[in-house]
Amino acid sequence: MPDFVSSVKQIQIQRGAGGSTNGAGSFGASVHFQTQDIEPLPYARLQSGIGSYNTFRNTFSAGTGLLKSKFAFDLRLSSIQSKGYIDRAFSKLYAGFFQLAYITTNNLFKCIYFPGFEKTYQAWYYVPDSLLKTHRTFNPAGMYTVNGQLKYYDNETDNYQQHNVQWHWVHQFKSHWNLKYTLYYTKGKGYYEQFKAQESLSAYFEKPLLLQGDTINASNLVRQLWLDNNAIGQIFNVNYKHTFLDIQLGIAHHYYKGQHFGIVQRLDALPNFNPFKYYNNNAQKHDANAFIRIQYTALKRTSLFVDVQNRLVNYAYAGITAPLNPPQLLDTLFLFFNPKAGIAYTLMPEITVNMSYARAQKEPNRDDFTNSTPLSRPKPEVLDDYEIGLYWRKPSIEVQLQGYYMNYKNQLVLDGSINNVGAYNRVNVPNSFRRGLEFLIRYQHSNLSCSFNACASQNIILEYSQYADIYDLNYNWMFQRKTTYNTSAIAFSPNFTSSFELNYKLNAFMGLQSYWRYVGAQFLDNSQSELKKINPYQVLDLGLQLNSFRRIKSLSMQLMVYNVLNALYETTGYTYGYGIQNSTGQIENYNFNHYATAAPLNLMLSLKWNW
Repeated sequence: MPDFVSSVKQIQIQRGAGGSTNGAGSFGASVHFQTQDIEPLPYARLQSGIGSYNTFRNTFSAGTGLLKSKFAFDLRLSSIQSKGYIDRAFSKLYAGFFQLAYITTNNLFKCIYFPGFEKTYQAWYYVPDSLLKTHRTFNPAGMYTVNGQLKYYDNETDNYQQHNVQWHWVHQFKSHWNLKYTLYYTKGKGYYEQFKAQESLSAYFEKPLLLQGDTINASNLVRQLWLDNNAIGQIFNVNYKHTFLDIQLGIAHHYYKGQHFGIVQRLDALPNFNPFKYYNNNAQKHDANAFIRIQYTALKRTSLFVDVQNRLVNYAYAGITAPLNPPQLLDTLFLFFNPKAGIAYTLMPEITVNMSYARAQKEPNRDDFTNSTPLSRPKPEVLDDYEIGLYWRKPSIEVQLQGYYMNYKNQLVLDGSINNVGAYNRVNVPNSFRRGLEFLIRYQHSNLSCSFNACASQNIILEYSQYADIYDLNYNWMFQRKTTYNTSAIAFSPNFTSSFELNYKLNAFMGLQSYWRYVGAQFLDNSQSELKKINPYQVLDLGLQLNSFRRIKSLSMQLMVYNVLNALYETTGYTYGYGIQNSTGQIENYNFNHYATAAPLNLMLSLKWNW
């Protein structure tokens, strides 16, 4: 969904087991998007930006306003292009947003269609740690040699499009009841194209290939890994709200059907080669749920809520394998019962404390299944989330303090490795937890607004076993070595994060912005090894906002300077390794870390014209 944020009014990220109203599969965290409200008057906006790395962004949006107090139509067209910081990592993104609304006294109907298209050069191989000091933009994607000369495949790209259609109906009854109904359909289709140099053909063909009587064992080839996905669903909610009582009931059903297949597009060893499909894999998923949430506020200073959800998930899938071993379609059924309850007590008009408990359960993803064996099928995750918070509010200042303990059973954690399309692999760990303390303070007065937040946490696996392949001196596989850690840090989980935001209006025409963030150290896998670590980093961004630019009230300009301190840092990565056993039985370990390097100081200049 490229540039979807241009049609969004508010984005909220919530940690923990979200309520049933957040969605059926809310687990660990939720992201909420609220699209723009219907504007009563006609409008048009044009926003254009130019930035570092040949970045160009253009967005046009317009709306009719309310016609005859009943109809409204809004649209947005977006284009974003960049050559990227990483070598050859260009991106071309196009998107649209179209909304038709019809309003009556007690009804609101909305029909929304938002398509998105992207073509991006692959950059998820990342930079090996040996090149971090000398070549931070290195990208091995599409790299090969011909007669000792280094070359790159120009179309090592991800090509994808998605079409989203939604229909919303809100009806307000004359009494205290209202209902909301949503029907949606999503179509996604695309492929990742990849050049493979001197690739073994045994994984693609059942029989050896012959050319003029000679067997072809390997060849340069181009393959495409395809996705063809369809998702359809409906959500129905009924709400009752009276003075002290708020009741929400909901049912929903979601159906997903995905086809995963691979095509050998080109085979250099056979000039007249016709493309063919070398694997075909389908997956289907039914997700049905029902919930009731009751909030009661009649008690003096006290508010109570109870939320109960039942959820049923049916998964049919097959592993990605070569045609030599056609996958067997497997069927898995999950039934989850997720209760939640909480209490809030007002100590004083400006001070509120709250406590809550929530259980959330989540089925594994398709990749978790297909990357496993019959003996290692993933189990569903179970989260028990305990929260306690304190809120203090004044007209110009707000303080929040939140403590949490998230206890997991069979949490699926990243193990630091990636699969053949760059997605992280996950494994179940029997017992683990995340606990921490969050702090937030906001201040707003006159022309100044600022906020600061911080989170100190522990993210621990109580027992974790890691396996490494061991080879002999001739690189013949010998065995797998098992290493067990009694306690270890969960990968990609820093123990401390914080951020600060400052906005200051110098006058009616000029404003300044400052954004600072700090992310503590984190590990690439669950071994908590200092050799597999992402160093802590901090980044500062500055902005200048000019309104009524060149005395044109409808024209504004913004200059953003990102990474002002020109910090050299890495945001994520992956790791893999093995051991070599010598003739005396000693094992020498080899670890290979790859990091996603962030861009140094860069700029973005934007102009916005409203009329």
